[in-house]
Amino acid sequence: MKLFLSKLLAFVGAYLIYFYGKSLRVVSFNEKEGGYPVLYAHWHQDIIPAVAIFCTRKLKICTMASLSTDGEIITQFLNTLRFKVVRGSQAKRGRAALEEMIPWIQNGYHGALAVDGSRGPKYVVKKGIIKLAQDTSLPIIAGIGSFKWKYSFSSWDQMVLPIPFSKGVVFYSDPVYVSKDSTDEELENKRLEVENALTTLKNKAESYWEARLP
Repeated sequence: MKLFLSKLLAFVGAYLIYFYGKSLRVVSFNEKEGGYPVLYAHWHQDIIPAVAIFCTRKLKICTMASLSTDGEIITQFLNTLRFKVVRGSQAKRGRAALEEMIPWIQNGYHGALAVDGSRGPKYVVKKGIIKLAQDTSLPIIAGIGSFKWKYSFSSWDQMVLPIPFSKGVVFYSDPVYVSKDSTDEELENKRLEVENALTTLKNKAESYWEARLP
């Protein structure tokens, strides 16, 4: 009975997030055209709008969810949206989960990771996406959204919930490539490059609405 209820909730939730995403009026800046896979990097607080945008645009996404009970619910929910989900986190099975993402990415799925998750600290990029870029030779694209009407939760990441029908903007970075033969120092520099790109994009996205206040 418990399994049936969790699957039912995942099914209902998937349809709700799809129509919720359709209600958001989003304008994108510097979005790259083309069907080739990339690795999307976003902050943990932007998981809700990221999932909504990915599913409404019908992108093939492979991502990661923790081994916790919440992670199991999220996995069923994302599977219903036809995401591919590997299980792991910063604390447990992180490296193994990244390796499990590679075959999906090599078969045409985009990778997507909340790069400061799952425990923070907030706005600090972890090494996982850098290693994934090194292993796959795919570019990292940082993405940050901002919405005119939103609610921020009092969680460690201040998770954002855009209000339905809100206007929104999403800013994307130029691609960041990581060479397979990068040294540890070069990998750290790439990590900082992605972190700085996300910080710059967040400032740009937030100031977009401030510039339009009456």
